Amino acid sequence: IQHDLNEPIPTELKSSFDTVIDSGTTEHVFNLPQAMKNSMDLLKVGGHLISILPANNYCGHGFYQVSPELLFRTFCKENNFEVKIMIFCIHKNMEEWYELIDPEITGTRVEPQSHHPGSLLMMAKKVSDNDVYRTTPQQSDYANEWENLSSKGETLDRLHFWRGSKEPTSPTSVQKTI
Repeated sequence: IQHDLNEPIPTELKSSFDTVIDSGTTEHVFNLPQAMKNSMDLLKVGGHLISILPANNYCGHGFYQVSPELLFRTFCKENNFEVKIMIFCIHKNMEEWYELIDPEITGTRVEPQSHHPGSLLMMAKKVSDNDVYRTTPQQSDYANEWENLSSKGETLDRLHFWRGSKEPTSPTSVQKTI
């Protein structure tokens, strides 16, 4: 079956497969969220997605190098999935493999680094069959800060929101922090 993964898959292919393997495809597709959704939609409930994607030091390989956070937030319960395992592998000698824990669990970012190219290997299970992306994925530490505010938009320094109001009153009212 040939299909442009930038476009939604045909309805007749939805929930058709027990396993989908992406061994280096989606980073070459411009519409990454749609390509990921297509992989999700192809699976039956109980099926597994096995994905191998470039993470570090692959600049120029494709359109994207992905982060663990992207995969954890996309393949989550809100999108009908559960990440069973995620591994960061450094390609230098293929002897360095690290299991990664969801930042939503650890409360801190997962930022594997290496001097050599590395990939993320993930296996995720489809646990239900509701609409994907009902809620836009948000990076876990930002989502937690946002939820903890009593008044949305109040003060989120790291998110570059306007302080004190929803609209800036002058250029000096913009807070830029890193």
